[in-house]
Amino acid sequence: MKFFLVIVSLVTSLSLFGQWDQIGQDVPGTAEYGEFGFQVSISDDGSTIAVGAPFANENGMNYNGMVRVYRLEGGNWVQMGSTLIGANNDEESGAALSLNEDGTILAVARPWSDDGAGSVNVYSYSNDDWTLLGNSLDGAAQGSGASVALSNNGFVVASTKGSLCYVHEYDGNDWVLSAARSANETMRASAISADGTRVMFSGQNWIHYFDEVNDVWTSTVNMMLVGDDGTNAGPSFLSMSGDGNFFAKGAEQNTDGGSNAGKVIVIDRTNEESWVYTNITGSTAQRLGKSVSLNHDGSVMSVLGTVPRIYERSGDTWSLTATLLGQASSSAAISGAGDILATGYIDFSTTEAGQVGVMRAFGNLPNTAPSITCPNDLTLNTDEGACGALVELEILFASDLEDGSIEAVQTDGLPDGSLFPVGMNEVAFTATDSQGLTATCAYTVTVTDIEAPAAVCGDVTLQLNEQGMATLALEQVLVESADNCGIDSESLSESAFSCDNLGALPVLVTVTDIHGNEGTCTSVVTIEDVIAPEIECQNLTVQLNEDGMAEVQSGELVLTYTDNCEATLEQNTYEFSCDDLGMQSITLSASDASENTTTCTAQVTVEDLIAPEMTCQNIEVELDAGGQAAITPNEVDQGSTDNCSLSLSLTTSNFNCADVGVNTVTLQGQDAAGNTATCLSEVTVVDITAPEVTCQADTIITLVPPDQYVLEDFTTSSSLMANDACTIGANLSIVQSPAPGLDLEAGNHLITFTVMDESGNEGTCSFTITVDVLDQVGETGESNWAIYPNPTSDMITIESPHHELLNVQVFDLMGREVCAKVLSTNQSLDLSHLENGEYVVAIFAGAIHKMHRLVVMR
Repeated sequence: MKFFLVIVSLVTSLSLFGQWDQIGQDVPGTAEYGEFGFQVSISDDGSTIAVGAPFANENGMNYNGMVRVYRLEGGNWVQMGSTLIGANNDEESGAALSLNEDGTILAVARPWSDDGAGSVNVYSYSNDDWTLLGNSLDGAAQGSGASVALSNNGFVVASTKGSLCYVHEYDGNDWVLSAARSANETMRASAISADGTRVMFSGQNWIHYFDEVNDVWTSTVNMMLVGDDGTNAGPSFLSMSGDGNFFAKGAEQNTDGGSNAGKVIVIDRTNEESWVYTNITGSTAQRLGKSVSLNHDGSVMSVLGTVPRIYERSGDTWSLTATLLGQASSSAAISGAGDILATGYIDFSTTEAGQVGVMRAFGNLPNTAPSITCPNDLTLNTDEGACGALVELEILFASDLEDGSIEAVQTDGLPDGSLFPVGMNEVAFTATDSQGLTATCAYTVTVTDIEAPAAVCGDVTLQLNEQGMATLALEQVLVESADNCGIDSESLSESAFSCDNLGALPVLVTVTDIHGNEGTCTSVVTIEDVIAPEIECQNLTVQLNEDGMAEVQSGELVLTYTDNCEATLEQNTYEFSCDDLGMQSITLSASDASENTTTCTAQVTVEDLIAPEMTCQNIEVELDAGGQAAITPNEVDQGSTDNCSLSLSLTTSNFNCADVGVNTVTLQGQDAAGNTATCLSEVTVVDITAPEVTCQADTIITLVPPDQYVLEDFTTSSSLMANDACTIGANLSIVQSPAPGLDLEAGNHLITFTVMDESGNEGTCSFTITVDVLDQVGETGESNWAIYPNPTSDMITIESPHHELLNVQVFDLMGREVCAKVLSTNQSLDLSHLENGEYVVAIFAGAIHKMHRLVVMR
């Protein structure tokens, strides 16, 4: 990516920057269509850049995106640590990013991670790689992390999540939400001051400004830029100066200067009472405001359009001082001094992966001195057998923006590889760049004499006496001692032991030489106690309480326990329940710190003296169809209780018809200890079963005029059957409806019987009597019907010369049909199944019918 100065404004003589040249080579992207350079961020001194490629397809995923960070070393851009790759398909990691002041903390937006919820990851650079700082700032809305901005120290982050604006602060362990606001449109950009106390968010039309005062975040400004950034303004880009007094908002699609002319609005809030607004309007198709970036004091601003442009401020006036032509850029970021510009370039007409270039302004800007970092002070011990230490000094390098990496030269102190004496030795290194500017660092090498005498120890075991004491002598543990310069003294760290020292104890033997160096060895002194405690038990009787429980503490069962050291009685709470009635053996133990244990046995007698509490209820029981009923104790019980288990029984539990009415029964409760109690219950026995009644089948009565049918009395008929469990048949009340003796006319008549037992229970049944009266209609034409023989013993023949088919019905004198058949003329009818007697034969031929009396006689 090559840039060169084409235009310098009329105020060039006031500009700090005379010429812009590229630093190092272009940094190319590696993923086709990855759009490497879609977003860039730069450290305050311009020596570190972060580059986002949100549409890169990494690790076999689609559009997961990635971020890389580069540092200028020896005039070349060298990648710092690993590539930060998005973890999900379509995550677009790196769509927004921000570096802190020294380029060691990086915030990366992942707007479509976690199924579209989005999040922001903040990384810290240490041990040559990037590690996650705290937890991810998980999204609360789709597109979370659409923008992100870091404070200089990297511990305050501003981000947007859809229409939400957030400020988080790092408390040393994790990120804590400090401020939040819901806007009335999608927030697309974030900006933050160097100290992290001022943040700003913007959408297409609105700006929201937050200030932190006394650890409290306050939304101080919410404004809509009507007329400056209207509905055709396009996406919004935002930048804030490090001091927080200037901020710029870009809108590349603004049409104030023509189609896609673009506009940048710069706001100066140095005077809180009167803010100054400056509009920088592009011309047709310039797309001015595609990206904006302010330097630390708000005096220099880079503005992207079709090409990068540099503006400088004089008072309240912004002037174009440089236009960099070559390849158009997609993003840009300017350094704190405003003299270094990183730009990303993506050619959307090809499959280029994208690239990033870095430019620096030369000319009127003074040269920058090298920067060198000193190692920590070095502390060494003397080499064995010597009163000094051989030291290898680290080769130091300085970083210089013009000359790259410069090796520093030692200017003070003993040279590398020398024997440094005991004490403090200062060394210094100086780096000089091509302009004669220098950087110096100095640090101290301290050598300490720690060579100590040699001492060899042995282990020993001591046993405590009856008073709990033991004594150790030096010669029992010190086997050998020596020193190259002579021994001054020997001592024990401890010689007297008691019960407090039981077990294996390290005893330090100290040998001191003439120079004050001490040599030591450790002897393991094992202190033993082999004397067991003494213990005496006593027996105890306890009663169960209302809950069926009793408890005894260990101390209640022990009279005394003693030991040469301190004895401990095993502390237990012994709980007894109804299952433990009687005598229980309890073994108690006393032990000392050496696990010497003595036991004794106590007998605990568990008693239950509490009788059950009985509560009865009166009940009603119904006899079944067989006149029987039975009850259980639980039906009579109304919540009887006992502190232990309760067994219930009844004096009477079975009932029959003889018990109808009120019966008094006794409910007895007995617990496991034999304690008993009773209560009385009234059991009312009732008979609710109706008699079972069965009627005869429906009956048809056929009459020949002028005969009539008089209703019979069926209550005494064997065809009416009535049974009841408790009332004998003679005591049952039977009522027939209609009453007997009634003349029944032709038609259907329902005969109902109601049977009542002695308890008033009623049962019913009914049947239908159909009275059919045959009319004697005179013959038409010549019928000349004949029936023979009459009387007959079995067969009859019916003759009708004028009719081929005859419908024949035979009735007894009660009107009941006993035979029916369709005959042809001269056909015989078998009546052998009829008993001797008189019958009526009805003959039907179409609308003509005739009846004859017939006698069956055998």
